[in-house]
Amino acid sequence: MAALTLRAYKVHNSSVLGMLKPLHCMEFYLRTGFGQSTSFCGGAAEGKHGLAQGNGAAPATWQQISSLMIHAQHRQGHGVKIYTPISKRGVNQVGIVYVDDTNLCEGLEEKDDIDAVVAKGQGATNSWGNNLIAVGGALNGDKCAVAIHDMVPDGKGSWVYSDQRKNTLPADEEDDELEELEDWSFSVPQAGTEAAQIKRVRSDQAVENLGLFVRPDGSPEKQFEVMREKITTWSGQIKNGVIPTRSVWMSYTHQLWSGLRYGLGACSASMTALSKGLGSSDYYLLSNLGVVRSITREWRYLPASFGGMELFDLTTEVTAAKLNSFLQHFGTNTLIGTTLQAALEYLQLELGVEDCPLSYDFNTWGHLATDTWVKALWEKVDLLDITAAGVRRHP
Repeated sequence: MAALTLRAYKVHNSSVLGMLKPLHCMEFYLRTGFGQSTSFCGGAAEGKHGLAQGNGAAPATWQQISSLMIHAQHRQGHGVKIYTPISKRGVNQVGIVYVDDTNLCEGLEEKDDIDAVVAKGQGATNSWGNNLIAVGGALNGDKCAVAIHDMVPDGKGSWVYSDQRKNTLPADEEDDELEELEDWSFSVPQAGTEAAQIKRVRSDQAVENLGLFVRPDGSPEKQFEVMREKITTWSGQIKNGVIPTRSVWMSYTHQLWSGLRYGLGACSASMTALSKGLGSSDYYLLSNLGVVRSITREWRYLPASFGGMELFDLTTEVTAAKLNSFLQHFGTNTLIGTTLQAALEYLQLELGVEDCPLSYDFNTWGHLATDTWVKALWEKVDLLDITAAGVRRHP
C-alpha cells in the first residue's frame, strides 16, 4: 500500500523499490557475547512491513497514506460540519490526526437523533480501522475510547452534559434517555479476529491526548493537577540536590516552565480557575529559588525591572499562549481559522451585539455566553484591557 501511495504521488518507481524492497527482505540475526545466531527471522519469504525507525522518508510517507485515509472518510460522508453563521463559510472535519494519535468526530445533523449519531460514529470508526488494517496497521482496543457529547438544558438557562445531570436529579426520578445512553457500546475492527470493544469516557473523565489531560466537558482540573505534581517533584529534586541558586533559576526557567507551558494555548479555564490552578505550589518553591516566603504574592510575579521576583504566573502564561494561537490562526483560510471564525460569530449571536464581541464588557455580557475557548479568551482580553484590533466586524 505504501508503494502504491508513493507512486500515486509521482515518486519514481526506482526510489520506491530502493527504499521498500531492502526493508521488506531484510534478515534479522541475534548477536550476543557467544556469537551470532545461524537462524534468522524475516527475509524474502517472510517479509517485514514498515519503514524502519530513523528513516527520513517515513514521516512524509505516512502523511501521504493518512491523507488518503482522511479523503476516504470524507467521501463516505463522515465527520462534523463547522459552519460560520454570519460569513456563511463552512468546512467538514473528520477528525484530528497527529502521527499515531487520532481523534475521529461525528456530528448531529438537523434530522438526526442520538441513535443516528452513535451509528455514524461506529461507522466512522469501522471505516478508519479497516483502512488502517489495509495499510498494515491496526487500532489498539486498550488505548481507544469514545465520548458522547450529549447536552441537555439544566432548567436554569444553561446546558449540562447528560451524564452529569444524573447527579442533580432527585433520587426518585429517572432519566430514560440517560439510561439508553449508558447502554451503547463501541468497538474497533481487528485484523483476523473479532472487533474489540472499547471503553466509554464520561464527560467529566480526563484522558491523556498528545501529552495533555483533557475532559470532554473542557474542565482543565486534571491538567492542573498534573502541573502541580510536576512542580512538587521538581521542588523535591532541587531541595535534595546541591546546586547554586543561579542554576536553580536556570532550571526553573528553562526546564520546569518549558514543560509546563506545553499546551497552555488550548486551555479554556476561567480567570478564577487559573488563579487557583497551581494552588500553593509556587509558595513552596520560593525557598529553593533563594526567595523569602514571606514576600507578598504581588511581588512574586512582578517583573524584575519593577523590583519583583519575576516568577511565571499561570494566568499570564495562558493568556499569552491563547493570544498567540488566536493571532496565528484567526482570519486564515484553514480548518483552525474557520473554526475560530465560527466560534466568534456564534458568540456574537449569543450576545446579540453588532460589533466584535471581544470589545464588550465581560462582566456585563459574559453570563449570556456558553463556556467556550473564545469566551475564555474574551474574559482575559477584557480583564487585562487588551484591544482586539483587526478582528473583522460582522453586521
